[in-house]
Amino acid sequence: MLKRVFSVVLACVLVLSPGGRQAHAGDRAGNETRILVTSDLHFTLQSESSIYPLMDQIENIVEVLAEQVIKVRPDALILCGDNCNSGRASDVRALTDILRRIREAGVPVIAVPGNHDFDLSDAEGYAEAYGFLCDPEEKDKASLSYMLHIGPFRVLAMDDSSTTGGRYGWFSPVTMTWLQQQLIAAREAGEKVLFLSHHTVLPGGVEAEDSSYLIRNSDLAALLGESGVLLCLSGHRHSQEVLTDGKLYEIVSAMPVSYPHQIGSLSIGESELDYRTIPLDFSNASKELSGVLQKEREEQWDRIAVVDRIDPSHQFSQKDRLDAARLFSLFMIHFGEGSLADVQAQILADPGYEAFMRVFADTNYGPWMSWTLNQTWLPGNRLQLRWD
Repeated sequence: MLKRVFSVVLACVLVLSPGGRQAHAGDRAGNETRILVTSDLHFTLQSESSIYPLMDQIENIVEVLAEQVIKVRPDALILCGDNCNSGRASDVRALTDILRRIREAGVPVIAVPGNHDFDLSDAEGYAEAYGFLCDPEEKDKASLSYMLHIGPFRVLAMDDSSTTGGRYGWFSPVTMTWLQQQLIAAREAGEKVLFLSHHTVLPGGVEAEDSSYLIRNSDLAALLGESGVLLCLSGHRHSQEVLTDGKLYEIVSAMPVSYPHQIGSLSIGESELDYRTIPLDFSNASKELSGVLQKEREEQWDRIAVVDRIDPSHQFSQKDRLDAARLFSLFMIHFGEGSLADVQAQILADPGYEAFMRVFADTNYGPWMSWTLNQTWLPGNRLQLRWD
Protein backbone atom coordinates (compact mmCIF):
# COMPACT_ATOMS: atom_id res chain seq x y z
CA MET A 1 0.00 0.00 0.00
CA LEU A 2 1.30 3.45 -0.89
CA LYS A 3 2.10 5.84 1.91
CA ARG A 4 2.65 9.52 1.30
CA VAL A 5 5.31 11.61 3.00
CA PHE A 6 5.54 15.33 2.36
CA SER A 7 8.33 17.33 3.94
CA VAL A 8 10.78 20.05 3.10
CA VAL A 9 13.67 17.71 3.80
CA LEU A 10 13.04 14.29 2.25
CA ALA A 11 14.76 11.04 3.03
CA CYS A 12 16.45 10.89 -0.36
CA VAL A 13 17.38 14.44 -1.26
CA LEU A 14 18.11 15.30 -4.87
CA VAL A 15 20.20 18.41 -5.46
CA LEU A 16 21.84 20.01 -8.42
CA SER A 17 25.54 20.57 -7.93
CA PRO A 18 27.23 23.77 -9.15
CA GLY A 19 28.81 21.83 -12.00
CA GLY A 20 25.39 20.81 -13.28
CA ARG A 21 25.71 17.11 -12.38
CA GLN A 22 22.79 16.00 -10.26
CA ALA A 23 24.10 14.52 -7.03
CA HIS A 24 22.25 12.00 -4.92
CA ALA A 25 22.95 10.58 -1.49
CA GLY A 26 24.98 7.52 -2.35
CA ASP A 27 25.02 8.64 -6.03
CA ARG A 28 22.56 6.16 -7.53
CA ALA A 29 23.23 3.39 -5.08
CA GLY A 30 21.78 -0.08 -5.49
CA ASN A 31 18.89 -0.46 -7.93
CA GLU A 32 17.86 3.18 -8.02
CA THR A 33 16.34 4.48 -11.25
CA ARG A 34 16.63 8.18 -11.98
CA ILE A 35 14.47 10.03 -14.49
CA LEU A 36 14.19 13.69 -15.46
CA VAL A 37 10.66 14.85 -16.30
CA THR A 38 9.25 17.89 -18.04
CA SER A 39 6.38 18.92 -20.29
CA ASP A 40 5.11 21.59 -22.65
CA LEU A 41 8.31 22.79 -24.26
CA HIS A 42 6.14 24.45 -26.93
CA PHE A 43 9.29 24.70 -29.01
CA THR A 44 9.10 27.10 -31.93
CA LEU A 45 11.36 29.27 -34.03
CA GLN A 46 8.44 31.66 -34.61
CA SER A 47 9.14 34.31 -31.97
CA GLU A 48 5.90 36.20 -32.58
CA SER A 49 3.97 33.56 -30.62
CA SER A 50 2.71 34.90 -27.29
CA ILE A 51 2.03 31.69 -25.36
CA TYR A 52 4.77 32.62 -22.88
CA PRO A 53 7.03 35.66 -22.34
CA LEU A 54 10.45 34.33 -23.40
CA MET A 55 9.44 32.91 -26.77
CA ASP A 56 12.39 34.55 -28.50
CA GLN A 57 14.70 32.62 -26.14
CA ILE A 58 13.02 29.22 -26.44
CA GLU A 59 15.75 27.62 -28.54
CA ASN A 60 18.45 28.77 -26.10
CA ILE A 61 16.49 27.53 -23.08
CA VAL A 62 15.86 24.10 -24.61
CA GLU A 63 19.59 23.92 -25.44
CA VAL A 64 20.31 24.56 -21.75
CA LEU A 65 17.87 21.78 -20.83
CA ALA A 66 19.59 19.37 -23.22
CA GLU A 67 23.05 20.18 -21.87
CA GLN A 68 21.84 19.60 -18.32
CA VAL A 69 20.27 16.24 -19.21
CA ILE A 70 23.50 15.12 -20.87
CA LYS A 71 25.53 16.13 -17.79
CA VAL A 72 23.16 14.42 -15.38
CA ARG A 73 22.83 11.28 -17.56
CA PRO A 74 19.60 9.96 -16.05
CA ASP A 75 18.11 6.63 -17.03
CA ALA A 76 15.60 8.53 -19.19
CA LEU A 77 14.17 11.94 -20.03
CA ILE A 78 10.37 12.11 -20.13
CA LEU A 79 8.52 14.73 -22.20
CA CYS A 80 4.79 14.87 -21.47
CA GLY A 81 3.55 16.43 -24.68
CA ASP A 82 3.24 19.73 -26.54
CA ASN A 83 6.84 19.22 -27.52
CA CYS A 84 6.36 21.80 -30.28
CA ASN A 85 4.04 24.76 -30.30
CA SER A 86 2.23 23.77 -33.50
CA GLY A 87 3.88 20.75 -35.10
CA ARG A 88 5.34 22.98 -37.83
CA ALA A 89 7.91 20.93 -39.75
CA SER A 90 10.77 23.42 -39.29
CA ASP A 91 10.17 23.54 -35.52
CA VAL A 92 10.02 19.76 -35.25
CA ARG A 93 13.31 19.41 -37.16
CA ALA A 94 15.04 21.96 -34.92
CA LEU A 95 13.75 20.35 -31.72
CA THR A 96 14.55 16.80 -32.76
CA ASP A 97 18.08 17.89 -33.69
CA ILE A 98 18.52 18.94 -30.05
CA LEU A 99 16.87 15.80 -28.69
CA ARG A 100 19.04 13.66 -30.95
CA ARG A 101 22.12 14.77 -28.99
CA ILE A 102 20.49 13.55 -25.78
CA ARG A 103 19.71 10.20 -27.37
CA GLU A 104 23.24 9.91 -28.77
CA ALA A 105 24.60 10.57 -25.27
CA GLY A 106 22.90 7.37 -24.16
CA VAL A 107 19.76 8.85 -22.60
CA PRO A 108 16.46 7.57 -24.08
CA VAL A 109 13.85 10.29 -24.55
CA ILE A 110 10.35 9.03 -23.78
CA ALA A 111 8.06 11.54 -25.47
CA VAL A 112 4.29 11.50 -25.69
CA PRO A 113 2.41 13.85 -28.02
CA GLY A 114 0.23 16.75 -26.91
CA ASN A 115 -2.60 18.61 -28.55
CA HIS A 116 -0.35 21.33 -30.02
CA ASP A 117 1.85 18.74 -31.71
CA PHE A 118 -0.99 18.17 -34.19
CA ASP A 119 -1.92 21.75 -35.10
CA LEU A 120 0.10 21.50 -38.32
CA SER A 121 0.99 17.80 -38.33
CA ASP A 122 -0.57 14.35 -37.98
CA ALA A 123 0.14 11.01 -36.32
CA GLU A 124 2.22 9.72 -39.24
CA GLY A 125 4.41 12.82 -39.27
CA TYR A 126 4.85 12.71 -35.52
CA ALA A 127 5.87 9.03 -35.55
CA GLU A 128 8.41 9.65 -38.30
CA ALA A 129 9.95 12.66 -36.55
CA TYR A 130 10.19 11.35 -32.99
CA GLY A 131 10.49 7.61 -33.55
CA PHE A 132 14.26 7.48 -33.00
CA LEU A 133 14.19 8.85 -29.46
CA CYS A 134 13.74 5.53 -27.66
CA ASP A 135 13.17 1.84 -28.34
CA PRO A 136 9.57 0.80 -27.61
CA GLU A 137 9.05 -2.85 -26.75
CA GLU A 138 5.37 -2.89 -27.65
CA LYS A 139 3.12 -0.47 -29.54
CA ASP A 140 -0.62 0.15 -29.64
CA LYS A 141 -1.93 -0.32 -33.18
CA ALA A 142 -4.64 2.33 -32.77
CA SER A 143 -2.53 5.23 -31.50
CA LEU A 144 1.02 6.40 -30.87
CA SER A 145 1.01 4.78 -27.41
CA TYR A 146 3.86 2.43 -26.55
CA MET A 147 5.49 0.51 -23.72
CA LEU A 148 9.08 0.11 -22.62
CA HIS A 149 10.97 -0.69 -19.45
CA ILE A 150 13.19 1.76 -17.60
CA GLY A 151 15.01 -0.22 -14.95
CA PRO A 152 12.46 -2.59 -13.43
CA PHE A 153 9.53 -0.27 -14.23
CA ARG A 154 6.99 -0.67 -17.00
CA VAL A 155 6.48 2.74 -18.61
CA LEU A 156 3.25 3.30 -20.53
CA ALA A 157 3.75 6.29 -22.81
CA MET A 158 0.18 7.08 -23.82
CA ASP A 159 -1.00 9.10 -26.80
CA ASP A 160 -4.22 10.85 -25.79
CA SER A 161 -4.18 13.46 -28.59
CA SER A 162 -3.60 12.08 -32.10
CA THR A 163 -6.91 10.22 -32.37
CA THR A 164 -8.81 13.50 -32.01
CA GLY A 165 -6.33 15.58 -34.00
CA GLY A 166 -5.41 17.39 -30.79
CA ARG A 167 -8.94 18.61 -30.10
CA TYR A 168 -9.11 16.94 -26.69
CA GLY A 169 -7.66 14.06 -24.68
CA TRP A 170 -9.23 10.65 -25.30
CA PHE A 171 -8.33 6.98 -25.74
CA SER A 172 -10.25 4.88 -28.25
CA PRO A 173 -11.79 1.56 -27.14
CA VAL A 174 -8.94 -0.25 -28.91
CA THR A 175 -6.34 1.75 -27.00
CA MET A 176 -8.19 1.20 -23.71
CA THR A 177 -8.08 -2.56 -24.38
CA TRP A 178 -4.35 -2.35 -25.09
CA LEU A 179 -3.87 -0.38 -21.86
CA GLN A 180 -5.78 -2.98 -19.86
CA GLN A 181 -3.63 -5.72 -21.34
CA GLN A 182 -0.49 -3.82 -20.35
CA LEU A 183 -1.73 -3.38 -16.79
CA ILE A 184 -2.54 -7.08 -16.51
CA ALA A 185 0.92 -7.99 -17.84
CA ALA A 186 2.53 -5.64 -15.33
CA ARG A 187 0.59 -7.15 -12.44
CA GLU A 188 1.47 -10.70 -13.49
CA ALA A 189 5.15 -9.74 -13.76
CA GLY A 190 5.09 -7.92 -10.41
CA GLU A 191 6.10 -4.63 -12.07
CA LYS A 192 5.36 -1.08 -10.98
CA VAL A 193 3.85 1.12 -13.69
CA LEU A 194 4.59 4.72 -14.66
CA PHE A 195 1.71 6.13 -16.72
CA LEU A 196 2.54 9.05 -19.02
CA SER A 197 0.05 11.30 -20.79
CA HIS A 198 -0.35 14.90 -21.89
CA HIS A 199 -3.85 15.65 -20.61
CA THR A 200 -4.37 14.92 -16.93
CA VAL A 201 -5.92 11.81 -15.46
CA LEU A 202 -7.14 13.53 -12.28
CA PRO A 203 -9.02 16.83 -12.02
CA GLY A 204 -7.37 19.79 -10.36
CA GLY A 205 -7.53 23.57 -10.10
CA VAL A 206 -10.40 25.94 -10.65
CA GLU A 207 -11.11 24.21 -13.98
CA ALA A 208 -11.37 20.84 -12.21
CA GLU A 209 -14.20 19.56 -14.35
CA ASP A 210 -13.10 21.24 -17.60
CA SER A 211 -12.74 18.41 -20.12
CA SER A 212 -10.17 20.40 -22.09
CA TYR A 213 -7.68 19.52 -19.35
CA LEU A 214 -8.78 15.98 -18.55
CA ILE A 215 -8.57 12.77 -20.53
CA ARG A 216 -12.24 12.12 -21.29
CA ASN A 217 -12.33 8.38 -20.56
CA SER A 218 -14.40 8.47 -17.38
CA ASP A 219 -13.26 5.08 -16.14
CA LEU A 220 -9.53 5.75 -16.58
CA ALA A 221 -8.61 6.95 -13.07
CA ALA A 222 -10.45 4.05 -11.41
CA LEU A 223 -8.77 1.56 -13.74
CA LEU A 224 -5.29 2.91 -13.00
CA GLY A 225 -5.93 3.17 -9.26
CA GLU A 226 -7.28 -0.37 -9.00
CA SER A 227 -4.38 -1.69 -11.10
CA GLY A 228 -1.79 -0.40 -8.67
CA VAL A 229 -0.18 2.15 -11.00
CA LEU A 230 2.76 3.70 -9.21
CA LEU A 231 2.43 7.22 -10.56
CA CYS A 232 0.95 9.28 -13.40
CA LEU A 233 3.02 11.99 -15.10
CA SER A 234 1.33 14.60 -17.28
CA GLY A 235 1.37 18.25 -18.36
CA HIS A 236 -0.95 20.47 -20.43
CA ARG A 237 -1.96 22.71 -17.51
CA HIS A 238 1.32 24.71 -17.59
CA SER A 239 1.44 24.64 -13.79
CA GLN A 240 3.41 22.56 -11.31
CA GLU A 241 1.00 20.39 -9.31
CA VAL A 242 0.64 17.12 -7.44
CA LEU A 243 -2.88 15.65 -7.60
CA THR A 244 -4.42 12.67 -5.83
CA ASP A 245 -7.78 10.98 -5.44
CA GLY A 246 -6.58 8.97 -2.45
CA LYS A 247 -5.49 5.97 -4.53
CA LEU A 248 -3.67 7.45 -7.48
CA TYR A 249 -1.02 10.19 -7.56
CA GLU A 250 -0.29 12.41 -10.52
CA ILE A 251 2.53 14.91 -11.04
CA VAL A 252 1.67 17.68 -13.50
CA SER A 253 4.83 19.30 -14.87
CA ALA A 254 5.03 23.02 -15.60
CA MET A 255 6.67 24.60 -18.65
CA PRO A 256 10.45 24.80 -18.25
CA VAL A 257 10.61 27.92 -20.41
CA SER A 258 8.41 29.85 -17.97
CA TYR A 259 9.55 31.27 -14.66
CA PRO A 260 10.98 29.75 -12.46
CA HIS A 261 12.43 27.47 -15.21
CA GLN A 262 12.46 24.09 -13.49
CA ILE A 263 12.14 20.43 -14.36
CA GLY A 264 11.33 17.35 -12.31
CA SER A 265 13.82 14.85 -10.94
CA LEU A 266 12.42 11.44 -10.10
CA SER A 267 14.36 8.84 -8.11
CA ILE A 268 12.83 5.38 -7.74
CA GLY A 269 14.21 2.67 -5.48
CA GLU A 270 13.00 -0.79 -4.56
CA SER A 271 10.33 0.47 -2.16
CA GLU A 272 10.18 4.25 -2.45
CA LEU A 273 9.84 7.06 -4.93
CA ASP A 274 11.21 10.54 -4.45
CA TYR A 275 10.32 13.49 -6.71
CA ARG A 276 11.26 17.12 -6.55
CA THR A 277 11.76 19.98 -8.95
CA ILE A 278 15.24 21.25 -9.74
CA PRO A 279 16.19 24.48 -11.53
CA LEU A 280 17.55 24.62 -15.01
CA ASP A 281 21.27 25.33 -14.80
CA PHE A 282 21.90 28.67 -16.54
CA SER A 283 25.44 29.05 -15.19
CA ASN A 284 26.89 28.77 -18.71
CA ALA A 285 24.13 30.69 -20.46
CA SER A 286 24.99 33.38 -23.00
CA LYS A 287 25.28 36.98 -21.86
CA GLU A 288 22.07 37.81 -23.73
CA LEU A 289 20.06 35.03 -22.09
CA SER A 290 21.56 35.77 -18.66
CA GLY A 291 20.48 39.40 -18.98
CA VAL A 292 16.94 38.43 -19.97
CA LEU A 293 16.67 36.02 -17.03
CA GLN A 294 17.99 38.61 -14.57
CA LYS A 295 15.38 41.10 -15.74
CA GLU A 296 12.70 38.45 -15.46
CA ARG A 297 13.71 37.64 -11.85
CA GLU A 298 13.60 41.32 -10.91
CA GLU A 299 10.15 41.71 -12.41
CA GLN A 300 8.85 38.74 -10.41
CA TRP A 301 9.56 40.61 -7.19
CA ASP A 302 8.52 44.05 -8.49
CA ARG A 303 4.84 43.56 -9.27
CA ILE A 304 3.87 47.19 -8.67
CA ALA A 305 3.76 47.59 -12.47
CA VAL A 306 0.84 45.12 -12.56
CA VAL A 307 -0.97 47.14 -9.90
CA ASP A 308 -0.30 50.32 -11.91
CA ARG A 309 -2.07 48.77 -14.89
CA ILE A 310 -5.02 47.76 -12.70
CA ASP A 311 -5.20 51.07 -10.82
CA PRO A 312 -3.73 53.74 -13.14
CA SER A 313 -5.52 56.62 -11.39
CA HIS A 314 -4.35 55.48 -7.93
CA GLN A 315 -7.80 55.05 -6.41
CA PHE A 316 -6.28 52.79 -3.76
CA SER A 317 -3.91 54.11 -1.11
CA GLN A 318 -0.19 53.70 -1.63
CA LYS A 319 -0.05 51.25 1.27
CA ASP A 320 -2.81 49.11 -0.24
CA ARG A 321 -1.10 49.18 -3.62
CA LEU A 322 2.22 48.11 -2.14
CA ASP A 323 0.58 45.37 -0.07
CA ALA A 324 -1.23 44.09 -3.15
CA ALA A 325 1.97 44.10 -5.21
CA ARG A 326 3.93 42.36 -2.46
CA LEU A 327 1.41 39.55 -1.96
CA PHE A 328 0.78 39.17 -5.68
CA SER A 329 4.51 38.63 -6.16
CA LEU A 330 4.65 36.11 -3.32
CA PHE A 331 1.63 34.26 -4.71
CA MET A 332 2.85 34.11 -8.30
CA ILE A 333 6.41 33.05 -7.45
CA HIS A 334 5.29 30.19 -5.23
CA PHE A 335 2.48 29.18 -7.56
CA GLY A 336 5.04 28.93 -10.37
CA GLU A 337 7.38 26.86 -8.21
CA GLY A 338 4.59 24.56 -7.10
CA SER A 339 5.26 25.58 -3.50
CA LEU A 340 2.12 27.64 -2.83
CA ALA A 341 1.13 25.20 -0.07
CA ASP A 342 4.21 26.37 1.84
CA VAL A 343 3.11 30.03 2.00
CA GLN A 344 -0.68 29.72 1.74
CA ALA A 345 -1.32 30.24 5.47
CA GLN A 346 1.18 33.11 5.53
CA ILE A 347 -0.61 34.95 2.71
CA LEU A 348 -4.06 34.44 4.24
CA ALA A 349 -2.85 35.74 7.61
CA ASP A 350 -1.02 38.75 6.19
CA PRO A 351 -2.43 42.14 7.32
CA GLY A 352 -2.39 43.25 3.68
CA TYR A 353 -4.46 40.32 2.41
CA GLU A 354 -7.76 42.25 2.40
CA ALA A 355 -6.20 45.07 0.37
CA PHE A 356 -4.65 42.50 -1.96
CA MET A 357 -8.05 41.00 -2.70
CA ARG A 358 -9.71 44.42 -3.12
CA VAL A 359 -7.14 45.61 -5.65
CA PHE A 360 -7.48 42.46 -7.74
CA ALA A 361 -11.20 41.86 -7.18
CA ASP A 362 -12.37 43.04 -10.60
CA THR A 363 -9.60 41.39 -12.60
CA ASN A 364 -9.36 37.84 -13.91
CA TYR A 365 -6.65 37.26 -11.29
CA GLY A 366 -8.90 38.04 -8.32
CA PRO A 367 -11.44 35.18 -8.38
CA TRP A 368 -8.76 32.67 -9.36
CA MET A 369 -6.35 33.71 -6.59
CA SER A 370 -9.12 33.86 -3.99
CA TRP A 371 -10.33 30.38 -4.95
CA THR A 372 -6.81 28.98 -5.03
CA LEU A 373 -5.84 30.37 -1.64
CA ASN A 374 -8.89 28.81 -0.03
CA GLN A 375 -8.26 25.25 -1.28
CA THR A 376 -6.24 22.47 0.28
CA TRP A 377 -3.19 21.73 -1.83
CA LEU A 378 -0.43 19.18 -1.81
CA PRO A 379 3.01 20.69 -2.42
CA GLY A 380 3.45 20.55 -6.18
CA ASN A 381 7.23 20.59 -6.20
CA ARG A 382 7.91 17.42 -4.21
CA LEU A 383 6.41 14.03 -3.52
CA GLN A 384 7.59 10.91 -1.74
CA LEU A 385 5.78 7.58 -1.95
CA ARG A 386 6.60 4.33 -0.21
CA TRP A 387 5.14 0.90 -0.73
CA ASP A 388 5.43 -2.52 0.85
